[in-house]
Amino acid sequence: MPLYTDAAATADHTTQPDADRDSPAVPTNIGRLLILVRLLINFGNVLANALQQDPDISHFPKTNFGRMDIRQIFARIVRGLQLAYALEAKLNSLAARGRDLTPTLDPPPIPPSAAKPAAKPTIPRPPRPADPDIIEMPTAEEIAALVRRQPIGRVIANILRDLGVVPEHMARARWDELSMAIVRFGGSLGQFYRDMQRRAYGPLPKLRDLRAARAQAASPEPDPQLLLISATGPP
Repeated sequence: MPLYTDAAATADHTTQPDADRDSPAVPTNIGRLLILVRLLINFGNVLANALQQDPDISHFPKTNFGRMDIRQIFARIVRGLQLAYALEAKLNSLAARGRDLTPTLDPPPIPPSAAKPAAKPTIPRPPRPADPDIIEMPTAEEIAALVRRQPIGRVIANILRDLGVVPEHMARARWDELSMAIVRFGGSLGQFYRDMQRRAYGPLPKLRDLRAARAQAASPEPDPQLLLISATGPP
């Protein structure tokens, strides 16, 4: 069985008991999110353990991680796991307060007369490398700040990217749940697909470049005789 399929099957199996254990006490939306986050934690642990036992990455599709470098792949998986554990802690903390999360597809409009909120202290971010496929491991404080600052749907999308998860790696129903969680809680499914596309095939061409290439392809080829006449000049 392929590694990713095996990871998905193992993660789904080990996540099932948590659903029954948490359902009586945990608010509905938080409980569903916890099931998905724990599935991703199990998924990432299976991948990390498999890489530690067998560092051969020749069977990894490029669509998962782009740069086929064992150190970068392992670092990305570890970062995804750190995000998942931090998100699990955040959801448990919210559940302990007894209040459920409300899905937000779009942010509410801000009234024109609303006073500007006090500026929040800026959290220094590590410099972004020139090559987006090379990652630098964040500190525990940076991971916690990221999960605290970003919408939950965006954090889930980041975890999926770091673990190299794409739709064919798990059952359709599970992927649909993850997709809906991204969309309903402030993430962008379209941005996730664009990022995975760039990772597999490089950056997408810009619209003006496509138009220029189309115009160049549509222009007729010059007549060699005319080129010869214009090059020699009048007799």
